[in-house]
Amino acid sequence: MKKTNIIALAFSCTYAIVFSLGIECLLNLLSMSVAISLDGGPVVQQYPGFIPFCVVVGILALIAAVILGMFNLKLSEKFNFSKKIWYVQIISAVVLPIPMIKLWEMLFDFLQKAF
Repeated sequence: MKKTNIIALAFSCTYAIVFSLGIECLLNLLSMSVAISLDGGPVVQQYPGFIPFCVVVGILALIAAVILGMFNLKLSEKFNFSKKIWYVQIISAVVLPIPMIKLWEMLFDFLQKAF
């Protein structure tokens, strides 16, 4: 495998991890806001630290995605990424996070029960 393909694969995997984490945080915040609007305060009392946790992790995922994108652009100039590599990265950044969301959901469920 060429070094360029390995770097592109690494970026695709990290995009999937970061984007799926951000999406999972967003989905949890949306579900908690719906639960709060329907049930009132018991949801917040049941999980008092979960909403700030999701906000902080979501913001960190957003910052990581921006830094990762800038780093990807910098390395793409150095290694002369082709259009094919860019297309593969974009498609994998959209498709790969979908199954990873379930993994983050399982981790967040464990964290809710443990803490």
